[in-house]
Amino acid sequence: MKALIIVFFCALALAGCKTEAERAAEENKRLQEQAEQNKRANEQIAAADDAQCKNYGLQIGTPAYADCRLKLQSLHLQATAMVLQALRPPVVIEQPSGPTMTRCQTNGGITDCRSY
Repeated sequence: MKALIIVFFCALALAGCKTEAERAAEENKRLQEQAEQNKRANEQIAAADDAQCKNYGLQIGTPAYADCRLKLQSLHLQATAMVLQALRPPVVIEQPSGPTMTRCQTNGGITDCRSY
């Protein structure tokens, strides 16, 4: 009876385990879904930019329209860079704990001390 209980619990514990191939397949699926979401977001941004440039009275195919789209794209990239900069953890530069040795030398009435 004990053996049967042990086998049952071992089987139950192993039922939740995934193979490397299953984990890789799930990660691949997650990455594909994320890529699709990014594609849809980029299409929405492009449509909004197109509408904004047209709203200014610019015609597709003209240099002014192309310039408008490039400027809007530049603004999007700057905003993304600012967000990434804000999310990045600050750089911490540790200062040395202090001088390890101080050497003083007296010449006449002047004392000169240097820390190393």
